[in-house]
Amino acid sequence: RVLTLASPVSDSTQVRDAVRDALGSDLSAQYFPLFFKHLKSIVGHFFDNEKGIPVTEEAFTVFIEQTVAVLRLMFGRLAQPLLPSAAVTLDSLLLSFTIYIQRLGFTTAAYGLKISLCHLCRSVFAQRVGQHQDSVLRNVVLEHFVSWASDARPVRSPKAFSPDGQLADQT
Repeated sequence: RVLTLASPVSDSTQVRDAVRDALGSDLSAQYFPLFFKHLKSIVGHFFDNEKGIPVTEEAFTVFIEQTVAVLRLMFGRLAQPLLPSAAVTLDSLLLSFTIYIQRLGFTTAAYGLKISLCHLCRSVFAQRVGQHQDSVLRNVVLEHFVSWASDARPVRSPKAFSPDGQLADQT
């Protein structure tokens, strides 16, 4: 097996960092299709089978966070285009990540994960410029990104600031 669910969600930050760095920088491109399929099968368990709605749990979120980081490292060093079979699986994976992350809401951690996913998608899509089938996925993912930005809530309400720009007491 290329990856188990336990490794990227270990309680040890050192273990997670080591797994992320090893997979992100050392996994050969010839194993990407297998790796993407395995990730897709794991991420499939993060969704309700009947409704298709993400079931957000801390371990699932950590797994997606680590996986996005691994993929960013992988695409940062990738010199050649992906095989078509790997690209299809990756597209499905990116869409699953987008839907899952949208369900996380408006926490600081969710914003950080959304930003990381945006960077990953930029890297993936930049590599595949000009591929028509890619434009459909881009549009779907972009719709989610726009909804994240338009649904953004201010960290503090406007009333939380006094007229002189200082933080007002909210008691």
